[in-house]
Amino acid sequence: MYRIEQLQSYQIKELAEFMASSNFLWNDFELLKYIVKNLSYRIEDNVVVTYKGKIVGCNLYIRTLAIINGEIRTIRWSHSTYLAPEHRKSIGLEFFINSQSTNDIWGFGLTETNRRIHKLNGTTFCGESHAYIICPSFIQCPNLSYLLNCSELQKEYIFPYNYEIDGKKYIKCLSPEDHRMPNGGFWNPTILNVDFVRNQEFMKKRFYNFSNKYNIYRAHKDSSYDDSYFVFKVKSIKGTPAIFLVDYRFNLSDHSGLSAILDSLCYLASLNAIDCIYFFTTLPTEYIYSNYGIISPYGNKADIITNSLNVTEQCMMMVTPADSDSELIPL
Repeated sequence: MYRIEQLQSYQIKELAEFMASSNFLWNDFELLKYIVKNLSYRIEDNVVVTYKGKIVGCNLYIRTLAIINGEIRTIRWSHSTYLAPEHRKSIGLEFFINSQSTNDIWGFGLTETNRRIHKLNGTTFCGESHAYIICPSFIQCPNLSYLLNCSELQKEYIFPYNYEIDGKKYIKCLSPEDHRMPNGGFWNPTILNVDFVRNQEFMKKRFYNFSNKYNIYRAHKDSSYDDSYFVFKVKSIKGTPAIFLVDYRFNLSDHSGLSAILDSLCYLASLNAIDCIYFFTTLPTEYIYSNYGIISPYGNKADIITNSLNVTEQCMMMVTPADSDSELIPL
């Protein structure tokens, strides 16, 4: 009566309804369609569990490239893994074994139950992502006007086409061709043990082809490659508009790289009377500071796990919410 099977196109609507009814998974039908049709290699890469023909569980995947200790590999981010509680005793173990049946599977964030299971299974816990909240210090920011605070999402926000802060120029990106990615899209292959690709193809699939309102900036200078880029969106968090940093890259040899991005977000937040910025990072604490905002830890850490070969515990990597579905995590 139970079947673990490949997702089919005709099941996407039912899958969305199942996710919405779970009280656990995120609920965004348009985004679900986009992920399974565009970010997976094919729709059938994703897995559902059915009982008497009805979906009772799912495990979805996002496929991408990574350099792992010098070797380019195709990896898959496992996400939205869920089995309805009443079916876990009957099919739970088989469902878990199926989720680990191929190599180069990665995961971002675990429930406590899944954490215990993966520990028993010998899954590699290779990193941690920590969440932070920034309260911008508006008065300290250069040439900024403080606007009255608002409690609801606006239809339009002021995000200028270009601006300069602390001598660094930023320009808004409107297409994948606006980016000049170094090293074929691997920004730090000699510094990181695992470097996930960020090239024009990734940007096109993940951001520019989707109708979600992402704002994308790159640090502009007269050279062959960009200094950095960052992607954010405004979302309601606990009923208050906030800037959520979805993705970013910079050269890790510059320890002020993340700080420059956070300072830019403080600037952009102040233009719109947004007084909270949220971000996740796997980077060491020496990268995490801002000249124009007070940073505080927020929530619990999220484990990064994998069954990829030659990946050790607590290796150096840069993982952002754009790698998996973690931009949808409720905050």
